Parts: sequence; structure tokens; C-alpha cells
Amino acid sequence: MRKNFQLRNALMLMGLASMPLWFASCSDEENIPAPGTDEPTNPEIEAAFDFKMTTDLPVKIDYPSFAQVSVYDQLPSEGNSARLLFRSFTGANGKLQTVSTFPSAYIGKTVYVQSTGINCPLWQEATLTENGLELKAEGSRLGVKTESPFSDNEMTIIRGGILEALPDNQDNREQFAQYTNGVNIDTRIKTNENYPKAHVSVTFVDAQGWNYNTLYYYTYKDGEQNNITEDWIRSNFVNEDHKLFGPYSTNDKRYDPNPHINETKELCNADGTPIDFVSGDRIGFVLKSENDNGVNYYFTSQEAYEDRLGQSAVFTHENRALVYTFEDQPVYTWEEGWPYWPWWEEGHWEYNESDFNDFTFVVTTDPQQAIDHEDVPPLPIPPYYLQNTENPVTGTLLFEDNYPEAGDYDMNDFVATYALRRVTYIHFDPNTGTSTPPLYLGAVDYAFTPKWDGAWYGCSFDFMLNDVHETPVHVYDLASNQTMGGLSEETITGTVDLGFTWERYGEGDATDCRPSGTKLDADAENHTIGAMFNPFITTNEKGYEIHLTKQKPSQNAKLDGLDEAALNYVLATDDKHPYAADIPTQNYQIVTEQMTIDQFYPDFVKWVESDKTTNKDWYEHPAQ
Repeated sequence: MRKNFQLRNALMLMGLASMPLWFASCSDEENIPAPGTDEPTNPEIEAAFDFKMTTDLPVKIDYPSFAQVSVYDQLPSEGNSARLLFRSFTGANGKLQTVSTFPSAYIGKTVYVQSTGINCPLWQEATLTENGLELKAEGSRLGVKTESPFSDNEMTIIRGGILEALPDNQDNREQFAQYTNGVNIDTRIKTNENYPKAHVSVTFVDAQGWNYNTLYYYTYKDGEQNNITEDWIRSNFVNEDHKLFGPYSTNDKRYDPNPHINETKELCNADGTPIDFVSGDRIGFVLKSENDNGVNYYFTSQEAYEDRLGQSAVFTHENRALVYTFEDQPVYTWEEGWPYWPWWEEGHWEYNESDFNDFTFVVTTDPQQAIDHEDVPPLPIPPYYLQNTENPVTGTLLFEDNYPEAGDYDMNDFVATYALRRVTYIHFDPNTGTSTPPLYLGAVDYAFTPKWDGAWYGCSFDFMLNDVHETPVHVYDLASNQTMGGLSEETITGTVDLGFTWERYGEGDATDCRPSGTKLDADAENHTIGAMFNPFITTNEKGYEIHLTKQKPSQNAKLDGLDEAALNYVLATDDKHPYAADIPTQNYQIVTEQMTIDQFYPDFVKWVESDKTTNKDWYEHPAQ
């Protein structure tokens, strides 16, 4: 017992003797000046009274490539004294696991990480915890395809607005100055407590340039604009992880941009989850433009310098989106001379005009309030032709193939359901919200589903659009005397394009549009589906076309030797029974073999004898 008492007293005396040294060391630790200063700068450390002022913590780094990593207590900038807490290098594979000493007062606080490496973020925020610091590169971010927030009509509006502000093949430098100052027109994010984060999507609108143009994006924080250079963008963001659209070129069919119009990509992490953007985040865009003379890089943070102007403009669209457009040739301030892009045309030198509409895309946020469009001008929207896709007209077609004889008259030699819808256009002024007739027919979409093949003869199924498109559209071929029953064919779809286009004329407030290219002399009200639709089958052996009653044959129809009844496509025995019928339902119960349609549907006879004025629902009343 005495020995233990003596040992305890000795330890207590040693502790009291060492207290002045301990306080001295604590004071030194508290008052370490920040780099380049004489005074301590962190009052939290000065005020802390802790028996342990530093803590050894693990650091785990997982980057896609070799990088130097520096951790600061605040964003370094001129005028502040950011404290360097950690600096090291990853291995060649971008990975590092180590232990480092950190001030204990920083545990639970935000630190700022600077990384220099390919596909690594220049800056990112992290939290120092009791478990250490784990850093994962956020540089590998994808554009993941998603549903577009715009309709085809809106794409037309946006494209028309760009052409109104920046017309094709014109020197638009003067107009361009109204829509951008050439300095940092990146997308800015603003969030609040009601919507603390936002997701960002980019939609491709159009590409007019002959160069091979590819769009990429990059991200950074507000206040870091001075760190952005072309080299930094090219090193970190011109890669597949940040590619959005392209390469596109109107000079090479392999890179035709048209199939990609209205394609949308959401900015996502490497695992495909949407990136959570918050206030202070910025998204810039870079256009890589290639031609035989080399490669140029144009970006939305790009400042005008010396004799160069900016390369991109930005507009707002209905206060819910930003519309961006790039010029894909270098833009200079002087009026004449090289380096404009020369073209040899009609024996003299021509110079490419700076129209600034070579590559157009739209940026949207979810929620849309998170997009900061302050001081961004609205996209001009002149009158245009509004497209409308109507509700489809549906039904079932029945054919008898033994024309001009009666045959077995079961009306099941070919049965198919159909759906047809008109695509129409009308002059629309968005400034007044009014539409002006006439209504023009631009196209007809069709869908046919073969249901039954009871034909003895091999047949071809086609259709015409009377007075609009009388060249037969081939849909389906029936084999001769093989199936004799139900078909399990997939639906056959397509569009008959009637060539409607429109063009702009006038200038300034007088800008308007007019139709061109339409094959119609009259408006679409005179061309309903019922008036136009002319389906028929053609028997391979006899070569006869078989149409609905009193429909016109095609220009290639074989008509020799046919009497008046046959020319009207009705049986000669009574001049009333049809060879084909169009039933306004897709739930038709098909007549099987060895039975006439009159027997299967007793009301069919009443419908025929009344010249189709009564018993119009005969197909809903089969015999019991």
C-alpha cells in the first residue's frame, strides 16, 4: 500500500511541474499564423480550450486519374487568408489512403478541396468528420437521356425565335451585341429553403454549321470564374463523361443533326443519378468545332479579348428555360479581311457571315424556379405555323377477293384494323395569341394491324388519299391460300408527308410567315379522313383492284371488261352488296369460313338494302 501511495504522489508532482510547458505548447499551437501572415486568423482555434488541439484522421482519395489534392479551410482568394490543412498527391491510379493531422476545431466543418487532374473537379466542398476525410471525384458526370420537356411545336417556336433574332447567312454581330456581352453567360443556379436543390437538363434544338461540332459541359462554383481557362476546360471536361451532343455536321450525312432534334439529357453522376445543384453552382458549355483547318474551342465563360468577340448568345424562353446558341467560326471585330472563312463562289471571294446560330440548345431546371435568368433577354417569337396532330380516326376494313364474281362472300379475305390521323398547320401569332385560317394539311399518320387472311388469291393491300396523295401507299402482302385464318402481325405504321412548309418574310415588327411547298390548293377542312381514305386490295392473279363502294381506282388499275356494277365495287346481282366495307370499330367479330356475312350478321342485309341508311350498327349484332 505504501509503495502505491508514493507512486501516485510522484506522478502528481510530475504533472504539476510540467503544467507551464503544457500551456506554452498549447499557446503555440493556438497561435500558428496563417501562411504569409504574422497574426493568427482563426478565432475558433484561438478560443478552443481542448486537451488535444490536433487529431490524426484517415484520408481516402478515389479519383479517376493522378492529381494533386489541396484542402483549405476557405476558398483561397485575394484578400483572405485561407489556411492549408492538407496537401498530397494520389498514386498514378488516382487513389490515396493515408493518415494526416488536422486541427480538432475543424471536425464537423466544411472544407474546400482543390484538385488538379484529368476528369477531376477543380473545387469541391467536403466535410471533415471524426471518421476522417473521404474524397471522391465528382468530375466523371454523364448526360443521361431522358424525356424532353418540349413538344415538337415548341422546338419550332424556339428555332423560329433564333432565326428572328439571328437570321441565317447574315452578319449578325450588331444584333448579337444585344443578346450577350461575350462575357460569362453560364447557367446560374439559385435555390432556397423551399427547393434546396435542382436538377439540370439540356435539350438539343438545331445545328446549322458545316463543321463537326460537339457540345460538352463543365461545372464550377460562383466566385471561381477567374480559374476558368480553355486549357482547364479541355483538360477536365472535353471528354465522354461530359459530352452532351455531337459531333454533328450538315456537310456529312453520317453526322446529320436532324434525328437528334428535341433529344434531352439530364446532367447525372457517374452512377446515373441526377446531380444535385445548389445556389452558387454554375454550368458552362463548350463547343468543340473541327474542320480541315483544325479545331477551335468556344465556351460560354469566354471573355472578349483584343479583336475577338464572344462566340455564344443566350435568351430566356417563357421564363422557364435558357436558349443558347453558338457561332462555330472565330468572330472578329474588324469588318473586312482575313480571318473570315473564305468561300469561292461565282468567280469571286465571299466571306462567311457571323450569324451566331450554328449550334442551338436549351437548358431547363427542375424546379424551373431554380434557373437564374436575371438580365437575360427574352427570345423573340415572331408568327409561325402551329402544328396540330389530331385525334385518330379508327376502324376495321373487310375485303372479298373474288372480284368481279360474288365468291363465298364471307368478307374475310383480308381484315385489318386501322388508325389514321391528320397533321395540320395554322398561322399563329404568339404576341396576340390568335390563329388565322385556313388550316393546312401537312401529313397523315397511319397504323394498320392485319387481323385475318382468308384470301384464295395472293393480294397486295394499299391505300390512297383522294385528291391529296393518289400514288398508292403499299402496306402489306397476303400469301395465296396459305393462312386462311387469324394473323399475328405487328402493327404497320408510317406517315404520308404532303410537303407543307413555311417561310418568313419582312423585317423587324413586320416579320411574318407564309405557306410554301404544300400540295393542297384548298384548306384542310375540305380533306377529312373520311373523304380522303381510299384503301384497296389488288389480286395478284387477276390484277384487279378492289375498293370501297364508289371509290376511284388508282391510275394503274386494270378496268378492261368490267361492267358498271364492278366499277362501283358492288355485286352485279343486286348492285348493292359491297366487295369491301369500312366498319367504325376495331372490335369486329370476324366471319369464319363456310358462312356468308349475311348469315353471320342478319342486319347486314337490312343495311345493304337501305342503301346504308339504317341498321348502321349491324356489326354489333351477330347471329346467336
